[in-house]
Amino acid sequence: MSTEREQDVATRAVLLGVGLLLLAVVLWALRDIVVLIAFAVLFAYVLDPLVIGVERVPLPGGRRVPTKVAAAIVMLSLVALAVWLLSLVLPRLFTELEGFIRNVPQGVERLLTETRGYAARHGLASFVDPVLLNARTSTTAIMQWLGGATARWVAGLFSSIDVRPFRVTMNRLA
Repeated sequence: MSTEREQDVATRAVLLGVGLLLLAVVLWALRDIVVLIAFAVLFAYVLDPLVIGVERVPLPGGRRVPTKVAAAIVMLSLVALAVWLLSLVLPRLFTELEGFIRNVPQGVERLLTETRGYAARHGLASFVDPVLLNARTSTTAIMQWLGGATARWVAGLFSSIDVRPFRVTMNRLA
């Protein structure tokens, strides 16, 4: 009797292990979707008290704000807050980026000069000088690549924002 029970426990343990392994494989394969769902649940959990607060606002006639309208008000308020914060941050960011790009050639030149001095002090000049010469001649190409990569990144960031609904609304208001 105990051997049957031991076999039953062992079988259950093996099936549980295989099931957990299979679940882990499926979750790994669907990790992008799982992450999105997790963020959506977290977002809903965090915003629920705000929606409930908006729902409690009394309307004329003793009615309350419907849940869908309250959720829309909260979401539109968050979008407006994000746009406002971006309008404050982006000009400063672009000013800093412009200053950084303007100072990169001097910074690279200083880095190359200090590297050459270090190499000369430690007897490595014959190895380092060809590399530094190549870096000096390639600085323009590197900066053009860096600028292009940055521009592509910013364009990709803003291309994901769909502004067509705003255009339709603005055309109706005009």
